[in-house]
Amino acid sequence: VKGSVSTGVSLRKYDQSNAGRTQHSRNMIAGVNVSWAPRETCLLTLSGGRMINESTAGTNRFSIENSGDLGLTHKFPWRITARVGGGLTVSRYPETTQTTSTTGVIIPSAAVNRRDDTYRQNIGVDYGINDWAMVGLDYNHSQRFSTQSGFNNYEKHVTMLSAKLSF
Repeated sequence: VKGSVSTGVSLRKYDQSNAGRTQHSRNMIAGVNVSWAPRETCLLTLSGGRMINESTAGTNRFSIENSGDLGLTHKFPWRITARVGGGLTVSRYPETTQTTSTTGVIIPSAAVNRRDDTYRQNIGVDYGINDWAMVGLDYNHSQRFSTQSGFNNYEKHVTMLSAKLSF
């Protein structure tokens, strides 16, 4: 069993303070990673973390993200390595947002604290051509559900073909 833990504090100061908001933000960030190899060819990984991300939405300056992931990697004797995994990220936007009508009028009764739940699954396989070259195929799926479902929900499918060189 191997593991690592990291922690810190994110201190932010914004140039401007929007109505009713402070110019300062202080949040705890952390990460943990534990891996276990029950056999030489198999690795199970569990990771979790808390981080702060800048927001692209004008109504919130940042989001606090708590995440957890579980992954399994297995090396087969034919130079093939397979991976499967999944995870969940819960994103909270701590600043209250308000809904604006199509005419630009703020609707105070619709104020909510936004929360997004993103579920991820992945599967992949690598083939080692030799000691220094490898090709791979990966598929990743993610789906987000938001309390502001009108425009923040999505589903994403990503397929990637890769070539890797080691030197």
